Amino acid sequence: MDEVYVFGPYARGALEPNDVDVVIEHGTDRRWLDESLDASINGRDS
Repeated sequence: MDEVYVFGPYARGALEPNDVDVVIEHGTDRRWLDESLDASINGRDS
């Protein structure tokens, strides 16, 4: 499951936050990961 979390001053409702703090959780495309790793190990462009 992909999720985005906002935290810090912005999430607490600060009137003039200096930044926005986020965490992004995402799944990994296992097939792409396997092919990319295989290409890297065998000297091909991943």
